[in-house]
Amino acid sequence: MLTEAQSTVLKIIRKHTAKHGYAPTLTELCEFTRTTSPGSMTKHLNALVTGGFIERRPGGWRQTRLKDVCPCCGQTMKN
Repeated sequence: MLTEAQSTVLKIIRKHTAKHGYAPTLTELCEFTRTTSPGSMTKHLNALVTGGFIERRPGGWRQTRLKDVCPCCGQTMKN
């Protein structure tokens, strides 16, 4: 189960990726959520990775890939 903050971050990543073709940077995510601590944002992102919602690739958070299948129920997730 995602926290409200994690759900918000995931929605932002989905919208940004759909619009631009790539994920937002850590700095952009902090700006979009009005979070002043990159460390807090990194914790949210790491929770999304651990939960199987996103995949982090080498090259920074910009290289984040969304997973298409919900790790909890196996259903296809929509953008």
